Amino acid sequence: MFRRPLKQRPARRFNYLLKTLGIALLAASLTPTAASSKAMSSDIDVDIAGTADTRFSARWELTRADGSRQVIEEEGRIPTRRHFQGMALTAELTVLDEGRLQLAIQKGNSRSRSSTGGAGSRISISVQ
Repeated sequence: MFRRPLKQRPARRFNYLLKTLGIALLAASLTPTAASSKAMSSDIDVDIAGTADTRFSARWELTRADGSRQVIEEEGRIPTRRHFQGMALTAELTVLDEGRLQLAIQKGNSRSRSSTGGAGSRISISVQ
């Protein structure tokens, strides 16, 4: 039986190229990209804005990479910035004066925002 050389068998060559391309694409999809590495970042930045000098109380629950948790309770005035190192953050803020509070939390490429106003009003928000 006569067989044609590989370069004369276009169907086999095409299948070989498809398999090679498929393997290359699979390997590329499994390699972490800059965007996914940033999303897994442990830097969490918090901006608290709104009516200047408005007092608030905050309860931060930070989850670290090893699974341990840290709870921080504090009072502050607007504007305030905080920085945390961890895998997740849960925030509960209560406005203590008549005023407006705007909360923005950023972790990697993810950004969460919320706002509230008036004494006793609350914000609860989490990022992972």
